[in-house]
Amino acid sequence: MIVPGIYRHYKGGLYVVIGVARYHDSGAQYVVYHPIAPHDDSDDSVRLNVRPLTATEDDPDGFLSPAVDTQNGVGVFVPRFVLLTPLQLRSI
Repeated sequence: MIVPGIYRHYKGGLYVVIGVARYHDSGAQYVVYHPIAPHDDSDDSVRLNVRPLTATEDDPDGFLSPAVDTQNGVGVFVPRFVLLTPLQLRSI
């Protein structure tokens, strides 16, 4: 289960997860998040992002899908995002 909070991406970026949204036509679930310290040089600081909750055929990089970390030259499966701090967000 995804809870609102601050998450660390396996490449080092920090993100605030707001929650899970559901696409009304298909029922597909997406994690809604905002970068606070992206892991790359992109200017993600001014927008919301979505990522499929689980891997799909079209997008294998789901929020809950493992990632392959190759930093040490060997591919190791690691969690794509790790919860650092849960947050209590007010409903809008």
